[in-house]
Amino acid sequence: MNQSKKEEIISNINSLLKDFNRTLGHSDIEIDIKKEIIKAYISINDPENVKDQYKEIPEALSTLNNFLMKIAVSKKYHFSPEQDKIIHEYGNAYSESYADSLGAVFNAMAFFHP
Repeated sequence: MNQSKKEEIISNINSLLKDFNRTLGHSDIEIDIKKEIIKAYISINDPENVKDQYKEIPEALSTLNNFLMKIAVSKKYHFSPEQDKIIHEYGNAYSESYADSLGAVFNAMAFFHP
């Protein structure tokens, strides 16, 4: 995947994380969610180059999603439809690019297979 596509994905995920953060209020649990969003954002954007930022995305989003699942399952917080949509979108933003990369690998394997 080329650098401009990675930059686009990083920018899209950053935008979605900011949107998610804006949907939250000021209750204790919402502040905890905001902290986790900020951790994910920092984790993704801390590396200096785009390649390393892109590599951080899966772990940062996985950590955030694990936290969100815990609070949802424990019924500490109920996500709004808008928040559900944002969570789904940032997950798809990365997974679609990852799937494209895997597709290229599988196609290459099929091409070279006798």
